[in-house]
Amino acid sequence: MATLKIQKKDVVAGLLVVAGLLFVCGQVMAIPIDLNDFWADPTVTVSPDGSSALMEEDQWLSTVLLSNDPFYGDPGIFIPSDSATLTFDYSFSESAGNDDYFFVWLFDWNSYTVLQDANGNDLSFSIADSGSGTVTWDLLGTGFLGTIVAMEFQLNSTPLDNAFTSTVAINNVQTSPTSPSPVPEPATLFLVGSGLMGIILGRKKLTS
Repeated sequence: MATLKIQKKDVVAGLLVVAGLLFVCGQVMAIPIDLNDFWADPTVTVSPDGSSALMEEDQWLSTVLLSNDPFYGDPGIFIPSDSATLTFDYSFSESAGNDDYFFVWLFDWNSYTVLQDANGNDLSFSIADSGSGTVTWDLLGTGFLGTIVAMEFQLNSTPLDNAFTSTVAINNVQTSPTSPSPVPEPATLFLVGSGLMGIILGRKKLTS
């Protein structure tokens, strides 16, 4: 009589596959915003993959820009209709002798007015002292979902600035949808898991 030899590692492998399906299906898939689509001043360095940028102060410019503005021919930022948030990470460094501030805004490129969330709050951010963190803008209920908007990062100096060494690192600019992808029902996962286990076990040799 033929018997099927099932090893513990095969069972574990099958369970890991099913757990992986659960994890992937439950993730909110963020959409990265490519910083290579932005116009950049000479002292701004954007990573090849567009996921990060370093803005360095320029003593000849009162404002250093990283800007995506369709009015000047840039592609703009498309905000998917199911977007819930727009987020980015920043790290602003201002050493002694500097007097600068970092400013970011999301704006209507036709009217050059700052966009607002559903509660009337401006979708802008400013910091005048060294610091780092994550900025999250709430996009739910806004009137510009499904359209192209403009976004701009600024490193600004004031008349009191004497050192010209401030920097800003920007990372992970992205939009995120309103909810995770639907998680398959237990019955569906059972069928998928059973099929995968069958494939794994079917490759084992039958012994008599």
